[in-house]
Amino acid sequence: MITRKCVICGTEFVCYPSDKKVTCGRPECVLENRRRSHKGVSNRWNAESRRKKSAQGMTDNLRAGTPAAKKSPLAGRFETNQEAKRWVIKSPEGKTYEFTNLRLWACEHTALFGKPPGDRSAGQIAQGFYSAYMAQRNVGEHHTLTYKDWKLLAVKTIKK
Repeated sequence: MITRKCVICGTEFVCYPSDKKVTCGRPECVLENRRRSHKGVSNRWNAESRRKKSAQGMTDNLRAGTPAAKKSPLAGRFETNQEAKRWVIKSPEGKTYEFTNLRLWACEHTALFGKPPGDRSAGQIAQGFYSAYMAQRNVGEHHTLTYKDWKLLAVKTIKK
């Protein structure tokens, strides 16, 4: 253990030599240090940087990796996707649907929701059910357990 001096208030504090602490830990010192060290720093890309990056195009890794990932049963739009969950939903007419991979199912059933086929419609449907899922878990600002009168009955994580 070593002794260091707080860069804000000058109070000495004890820490391990490997610690990168520079303040005594008091909330006001931590906040002031954060304010000073982040002043004028922006994490946003400016228009010129975005333009240059866009002009570079895809890297060799992305050129090879993106198509491979789309074909992979673990990463692509398949029921075997490693992030896919088991969903059980009920239509307004009372028919129950049970499936794996919400986005894939939404892509194949856009007509049930009166939407045109395509990724945008599938994304909207998936987001609607995902919001219901988050409301079910009482997470964030999500309030409804339904999407367009469709009820979310269950979501199960698949053990792989």
